[in-house]
Amino acid sequence: MENSAYEAVIIGVNTIVFMVAVSVGMLLMTTINQMIDYTREIADSEIGGNLIKEYGEQQERTFTGAEVYALYGQALKGELDDYTIRVNASGSNTEIKTYGSSLGIAHLNSTFVLKHSGANTYTFVIKND
Repeated sequence: MENSAYEAVIIGVNTIVFMVAVSVGMLLMTTINQMIDYTREIADSEIGGNLIKEYGEQQERTFTGAEVYALYGQALKGELDDYTIRVNASGSNTEIKTYGSSLGIAHLNSTFVLKHSGANTYTFVIKND
């Protein structure tokens, strides 16, 4: 009799421990999924979003050459048709489409400063280190 009561208590304790472990595991997975969704939203707004629309009003924001080249890709897709974007990398201002097709790859590691020069008009000027 004593042996069966002891086994029943052990089974009960093991069952409770198992239920707690499963509940904690489910809570952990739900939290990880929420964090992944939040990270995806941030990545879409920072990387996949339109950099000019998100950051264009801030003066003296710096861009890497890779970000400027990404804007060239957006311009080719027609996502920047409402904007006039020029790049001053070689001493003269060129349109973003012309810059990207000819000089963009050469300046991927350069730093550019974004200058807002009027209504929907922006110029990227290469920053001299």
